[in-house]
Amino acid sequence: MAEVGGLLEVLDDFGRYEISLFAITQLGYLPVVGSLLATNFFGPPSDPCSNGTLVNPYGFYSLLMEWQLVCSRDHILWMFSLTDVLSTTLMLGGLLGAFVAGFLADRYGRKPLVVGTMAMIGVCNALLCVLGMRSCLISGLLFLVIGAAAGGYMVVNLVLLVEAVEHSHSRLLIVSLNGWPLAMCFTAVIAFLTRHWLFYHAVVASAAFVFFAVLQCVSLESVRWLTHHNQALHAEKIVSDIADLNTDSASQHQSAFPLKSNCAEANVDSVEGSHKVEEMVSLAPQKYSYADLFKHRSIGISVVALAYCFTVSSFVSFSGYFHTSILPGGRFLNLFSMGLLKLLLGMIPFSCGSCMGRRPILLTSVAVATLASCVLTFMLVNAQLKRTIYVSMMSILMTSALDPNWKIMHLYSTELFPTGMRNMARGICQVGARLGGVLAPVMRRFYELYPAVSMAICACLLAVQWLVAVCVFPETSRRQLPDTVPIQRRPHTSEPSPCQIRSIPCS
Repeated sequence: MAEVGGLLEVLDDFGRYEISLFAITQLGYLPVVGSLLATNFFGPPSDPCSNGTLVNPYGFYSLLMEWQLVCSRDHILWMFSLTDVLSTTLMLGGLLGAFVAGFLADRYGRKPLVVGTMAMIGVCNALLCVLGMRSCLISGLLFLVIGAAAGGYMVVNLVLLVEAVEHSHSRLLIVSLNGWPLAMCFTAVIAFLTRHWLFYHAVVASAAFVFFAVLQCVSLESVRWLTHHNQALHAEKIVSDIADLNTDSASQHQSAFPLKSNCAEANVDSVEGSHKVEEMVSLAPQKYSYADLFKHRSIGISVVALAYCFTVSSFVSFSGYFHTSILPGGRFLNLFSMGLLKLLLGMIPFSCGSCMGRRPILLTSVAVATLASCVLTFMLVNAQLKRTIYVSMMSILMTSALDPNWKIMHLYSTELFPTGMRNMARGICQVGARLGGVLAPVMRRFYELYPAVSMAICACLLAVQWLVAVCVFPETSRRQLPDTVPIQRRPHTSEPSPCQIRSIPCS
């Protein structure tokens, strides 16, 4: 019966507008992931040179070939290659973009950030096609901006979509069908078909421009964000537009997205009846900063715990993505297989969410990934297994097993925080995710030198993540999205008690 109830909730939530918004925001991951994983095809899987001459082309004409640096030692910075440096630059841009976009989206709205970041991805990939061959410095700056735009998009698009639905099962479906795994397959396919950096980035830029145009036409500003900022007239117009698109009555959507003025009257009555005057918040629009996240103990603990989990999961995942070029088997097939397996495993949260809940799914996912990393460590110690295809298979399993964990963490990053802080909280989580991506190229180089030690590090980090999840994260199934920030209770205060406010003797 729980499964039937969940399906009914999803059918109730998803009209034509919600389906269109869901499809376009998740397909928007195609150019986003294509941009973030572009450097995965830069360097050769092994040394293709002999006496400074390229003798073994490795299947993709990258910018390193364009700059004639594949066989040059000039592109080595300390122990890191230019590929590692550009990958780190890309991820560093994602870190900065996630931090800035989280603040801007809570201050100025969700839609401008979603549309604007997609436009930036298209423009910068197009500029890379024109200017990329000139120098690695110009390309590095463009990769920095591309990473910032991609990081910003990943912060905001999920919040815009989650705030468009009401039920917890609908939010679970949204994250279960996240577009990242499909975009990994897309990235592997276009890299395999184009085999050239210029055509690759031209396809990515074209896709970004298409999604920019569709997002501009299809998406509407979040009603929750508008009501939080007391823009009632704009919110009413969007409610009416959604109702027209869904061929439903406006009153049905009014109930799904109550305007702040209506909520005020309801809140006053309910507060007076339930003796919770101290929990009321001001209805005037409040502008929060990142510092406000840590003024509330429960919110601050959740932010720190999620940031750590995002960092570790991203570090392990991106290490796996970057390892596809040096693992046994072809890099295109490895990346495609990883994306396909993540797509299949990613449906576990929705299919099992009704009977298991969010928290057990996350714990099981991290536990399986930890076990896989331990097995992989043993295999890398064994000289006979070290160069076999089984290492690739176990590495793909370790990375893909984290996908259900990713889905639940994305849910937590929206469900644990109120509307006025939601994007900033996700921004910090995505900063952690991008920080993991920044460190991943370092792990790629370390893996080439000490493969068993690098996997042992991943196993330890994942084990700590599992313990953090056990101690901190609650079960959020069937919970509504919080809209208001709770006021801290102060034990020693001169303010009157609820009983005194209502002139009732306190017993």
